[in-house]
Amino acid sequence: MCISALFWRSCGALLAAVRRSPGALCRCSFGAILALFRRYSGALSALFWRSFGAILALFRRYSGALSALFWRYSGGHLALFWRPFGAILAAIWRYSGGHLALFWRPFGAILAAIWRGHLALFRRGHLALFRRYSGGHLALFRRYSGGHLALFRRYSGGHLALFRRFFGAGGIGGRLVFTNVRICELAFRCKTVA
Repeated sequence: MCISALFWRSCGALLAAVRRSPGALCRCSFGAILALFRRYSGALSALFWRSFGAILALFRRYSGALSALFWRYSGGHLALFWRPFGAILAAIWRYSGGHLALFWRPFGAILAAIWRGHLALFRRGHLALFRRYSGGHLALFRRYSGGHLALFRRYSGGHLALFRRFFGAGGIGGRLVFTNVRICELAFRCKTVA
């Protein structure tokens, strides 16, 4: 009754504040909420801790009995479950070994025959063809690669000489590169000064 009366009084005060001035709504509501919180927070926290303590006490009192009952009866159920399950697993393992042995013997023999035959065919035919034609290709490569290397060495020397002459210290290319570098330096200096 006291809480409901206080609640309705606070609601009436808030409505009166709204009617007087809308700006005082926040102040009145915040002050009323703080006052109610300060007045009843201690009682609420005490009720919470009492109920929480009662729940903990009940849990401590009955958790031991519940755990004992669980372990007493679950052990029997687990034993009943594991006995036939273990027997089923043992039977599967015992008889599947025979089936796997029957499966792997002919399959392994077939794989071994295929592997041997393919290796024999590969070694005889493919290696013979490779040796026959690889010798010719290597001979052609050696014959013509020497000529290409000779031509490359003959003409690369001339190109390198022309390159060195053109881009040397006294060549035209060297002067062009030097002037381009100087122009870039002057442009950079003008930009920094500006």
